[in-house]
Amino acid sequence: ERLEEYYELLAYHYVRSDNNEKAVKFLGLATNKAAKAYALETAKASFHQAMELLDRLPETDINRESRISLLVNQALVFEQLHQFPEYYGLLTHYREYIEELGNKGLQGAFYARMGHCEFFFGPFSEAIRTGTKAVELCLEGGNVEDAGYAYSYLIWLYAHIGDFERVFSLKEDALRNVREQFSLIAYVRMLGGVSLAYQYSGRWDEALEECQKALRLAQEYNENINISFAAIMIASVYLHKRDLARAIEYAELAFQKAPAPVTKIWSQQGLAAAWCHAGNTSKGIETLTNILPFIRAAHMAPSELYTSAYLAEGYLLAGEYDLGMQVAQDFKKVAEWCGATYFLGWANR
Repeated sequence: ERLEEYYELLAYHYVRSDNNEKAVKFLGLATNKAAKAYALETAKASFHQAMELLDRLPETDINRESRISLLVNQALVFEQLHQFPEYYGLLTHYREYIEELGNKGLQGAFYARMGHCEFFFGPFSEAIRTGTKAVELCLEGGNVEDAGYAYSYLIWLYAHIGDFERVFSLKEDALRNVREQFSLIAYVRMLGGVSLAYQYSGRWDEALEECQKALRLAQEYNENINISFAAIMIASVYLHKRDLARAIEYAELAFQKAPAPVTKIWSQQGLAAAWCHAGNTSKGIETLTNILPFIRAAHMAPSELYTSAYLAEGYLLAGEYDLGMQVAQDFKKVAEWCGATYFLGWANR
């Protein structure tokens, strides 16, 4: 009844035995345990060790499914380590495996992760196709939880391309098809995406209602990554509404609760933008300037759009018009590549 306490120890011993199947099992369990504790490098190391052991086992359908399940479960680890290019490379490498398996639910989970990566990289139209396929496969295969995962990123994608009515209809589809089987992180992110569509439409009360609901749930379950994410979204609403004191308050909460590198960067974006508008422009510009190369190196297109937009505004407020113009022109190109129509409007403004 206390087996979870010993996953790492059991994995350690089974790796040194002849029982590779048990070694893979307990490495997988240890990986998930480490990921939940945000010991991300530890989780990634156990994952790679399990994948190496699977290379020694026969190429049966069971072992192929084990490999894909391990890979699917690593999305949050690679995201929060800002290593999605590496993760997408693994997904692409094993795509042939998933096509050969008849497990539609697992196929849907796999394509949900591919769509998540494609959302980060752009263009968004490709990510939408992959995410739509993921939802269909998950629902056909009875994998309701991973359908929720795919829905959450589809909603963000449609918000970014400016199709807000599609965002609201997808929310209703998701609640009808998934409802009680949403993972908390997917549900919180879905609410964040819906809030974004309301925010971009200037519907402040509805935008706040969605992300405050997300924050209440995150606090109820005491999960810092979800608390941080919901606080980031609340800060974003207040920032665009120009309620700067509250924007700073929630961005600071997001930064304090952020358990991993990427979430910290997301919280810093909004905090720096609020500083720019609140009169501390030099501090905001410095923070955004430091973040931008890091985001570009990780190929995080949505984050690059936000950071660049906030930085261009910072330069405008500081009277640094040539620098602001260059940043605006650069992120306009990224917006065109991604198909992010809202950001095209922002860049032109």
